[in-house]
Amino acid sequence: MSNGGAGSEDAKLRSIICAARSGGQGKTTVAQMIHVIAQKNGAPRQLYSADFMGSGESSKLGKLYPNRVTELGIGATYGELKISDDLNQSIRYWDRVGDVLVRGSALIDLGANVIDRMLEWAELRHANTVLKNRNAPPVDVCVVCKSTMHSVEQAASLANTLLNGDLLPVGKIVIVINEADGKVLTEPARAKLLALREHPKIDFVRLPFCDSEVWRLTEIQSKSLAEALEWDPDDLVEKYDIDIWEATSGLAELRAWVEVFEKKLAASGLVPRRPGAKTAAK
Repeated sequence: MSNGGAGSEDAKLRSIICAARSGGQGKTTVAQMIHVIAQKNGAPRQLYSADFMGSGESSKLGKLYPNRVTELGIGATYGELKISDDLNQSIRYWDRVGDVLVRGSALIDLGANVIDRMLEWAELRHANTVLKNRNAPPVDVCVVCKSTMHSVEQAASLANTLLNGDLLPVGKIVIVINEADGKVLTEPARAKLLALREHPKIDFVRLPFCDSEVWRLTEIQSKSLAEALEWDPDDLVEKYDIDIWEATSGLAELRAWVEVFEKKLAASGLVPRRPGAKTAAK
């Protein structure tokens, strides 16, 4: 149920939020996918992260793309709230996200520990009204979940909140079912999502399992997808002590995996389709 239009100027300006209600769903992987695909297809987004920051004051996305990610943090700290006379500081903190959404062309990796805080901000700040009055472009949301019933229930709940809460000027919601760990939807989980299927703003995309040895290497070495796609087999042999067979086949499998997902995202209307590119089943 694609709304289409990803090649339009409007689609190029839309911000995209990658979100999940629990950790470990693969949203940063999906954010990386969208980043490299949108950039390649002529609709680049500025990278933002509102997620937990570990050592070095960088989020996971920030570590993968140093000096290219604007860190939005996870909210006002307890210490800041304790010494502040501003009772609205915890809400005011998220006005920075509103400013980003007004400008558009953002890709925001939104942490599981942040999504409900931002939705509360959107409700209290009447973000939907303000953004529309400021002629902000619509906001597309990628809700990422794995194939377990619990993950699917959380994804359906978040999608319903976004659809029914009048919180943001939502353009489309793409529920990405992450099968990258080799597990597929069970029938009960599939049935849970069927109730959303007929909504005109909802689409579903599968992120298939990736068995690439090079993809596993990026996770072990904390390398970005964008960097991995530019690797050369001989460089991999020299730097990471893998043989030429693993390097060559692993890179081919990684690039094919990204290409399949690119076609699925383009079919959903989330990213523009490359000229001459074929569509893919979702």
